[in-house]
Amino acid sequence: MTRSHHSNSFKFSTLLASSVVLSGLLLVGPSLPVTTTHAAQSTVTRDASTQAAYAINPPNLEMIAEGDTVVAGSVDISNAPAGTVFTATLSGADAQTVNVDADGTFRFQLTNPAGANAEYSATITATTPTGTLTSLPATAAVRAAGAVDPLLGYTVPAPTISSLQDGDTSFSGNVNIAGEPAGTSFIVFVVDSSGTPIAQANNVDGSGNFSGTLTNGASFKAGETYHFTAVVQRQADGDPNPFYKYSSYTSVVPQSVTPPEENPLADYTVPTPVFSPLKVGDTTLNGTIDLSQAPANTTFTVTVTLPDGTTTTVTPDATGHFTVALNQPVQAGQTFTGITTATNDGFTKTGQQGSITETEAENPLANYTVAPPTVNDVFVSDTTVTGRIDTTGAPANTTFVVTLTLPDGTKKTVVPDANGNFSFPIDAAQLGQNYQLMVTATNGAFTKDSSSVSVTVKARDNGNGGNTGNNGNNNGGNTGNNGGNTGNNNGNSGNINHNGNNTTGGGRVPTTNQPSAQKPHITLTHENQTVFPATSDQQQSWLTALGIALMSLAGLLGIHRRKQSN
Repeated sequence: MTRSHHSNSFKFSTLLASSVVLSGLLLVGPSLPVTTTHAAQSTVTRDASTQAAYAINPPNLEMIAEGDTVVAGSVDISNAPAGTVFTATLSGADAQTVNVDADGTFRFQLTNPAGANAEYSATITATTPTGTLTSLPATAAVRAAGAVDPLLGYTVPAPTISSLQDGDTSFSGNVNIAGEPAGTSFIVFVVDSSGTPIAQANNVDGSGNFSGTLTNGASFKAGETYHFTAVVQRQADGDPNPFYKYSSYTSVVPQSVTPPEENPLADYTVPTPVFSPLKVGDTTLNGTIDLSQAPANTTFTVTVTLPDGTTTTVTPDATGHFTVALNQPVQAGQTFTGITTATNDGFTKTGQQGSITETEAENPLANYTVAPPTVNDVFVSDTTVTGRIDTTGAPANTTFVVTLTLPDGTKKTVVPDANGNFSFPIDAAQLGQNYQLMVTATNGAFTKDSSSVSVTVKARDNGNGGNTGNNGNNNGGNTGNNGGNTGNNNGNSGNINHNGNNTTGGGRVPTTNQPSAQKPHITLTHENQTVFPATSDQQQSWLTALGIALMSLAGLLGIHRRKQSN
């Protein structure tokens, strides 16, 4: 199909430039009486209360061949106001006016047959109880005898117009061009409410789309009616005058532009959510939005997108704080995003997106080895466990606690003093019980444990008593007192020997053989624990008692023997 627009010789440009004002429009009010005149002709009997602004569609003339004595045509009067009567007027040398039939057709009887190169023009006039109006003209050139009208039988579709608003300066729409005769082209023509042609669109494309701009800076006005007609034309081979044909009008009333309601959020910058730091294992996400500049009565929501793509929406509290319960604990490197939506008086506005990525802080304890505690021995009946920790090389701001695990599994903790010493109160220790101890270092959010040490309750060792040999007989034998060996906890033993003097004939054992000034002082230690001293006076006292007992026994034996001899 050819889209040639350069041969619009049927006077489109002439219509736009003409100083002739066409009275082609009629505004019909809702209270018009419905009248019937020339009922056999073209009277329209419709409910006038349903009518709005009306324009008479342009007529279409049938092809006129050289020698014809009739000029015939038709006009679409289906949308005319009630009671409208139509006439058709032929201009030129054979000027005349005839009634339009009820089906919209009309015929002019020529006085003289149509001559070669002649041209005829016709208009339609509508008469109503409130006035008259006249259509745009239809023009037809006389053709050679035997010519065929390529548009015969083709009805031009009325254009569809996109919505118009008050103040628009352009228009657009579509014409259904399917089935049009080959070699045709389309133009869309616009008439305003005063009947004046105001624009035309020559750019109907292969899909029927078109657009145009009003002339002289004009714009569409709300409440007025504008009429659009599509015109098709075809240039016949060897014929200098194109054939053309109008569609019926499409009438459009531009809509008023409702002033927008004042938007309280128009100049407000919606706050971006700020998230609290995250660490691995967290099960909640916390954040805040700044509400300090919010317009009155504004409400907020924060929509958070989780790492798996799911979203959750929460409402911040009055301070702007919000908390999101996570569907799984935070993992290393995960990113969470959020966006704030503000709502006020039916208006909504969103802010910029905020985000937070989990980043583990550097662990100051990563390269530090926590030393296990040094624990003192625990003996039967002890009521404390004591020891010391070594904090050499600990990172700054590191704190320590010592954990004691009792034999029954109960745990106790204590903070060492400034020198690293610690002490745990316990119930009286029992032989063989085991105590476990461990040091825990803490620095910020990071902790680290030492290896565990254990201590087993020992028996208290106070040394072994000396061995004493008693050698003597009734005949005054020798009595020797041999002191034993006493050892201390440090593994050193002192040898103390008490040698008695020989006596004969029931001699007596002296209570002492040594001046008190020369008696030795022995200190026993056991792993740094002092035991009270043991002296030779103690050993002398029991040896003396033993001597007295032996002497008494010897005396009794002597008395018994004397009685037997008597």
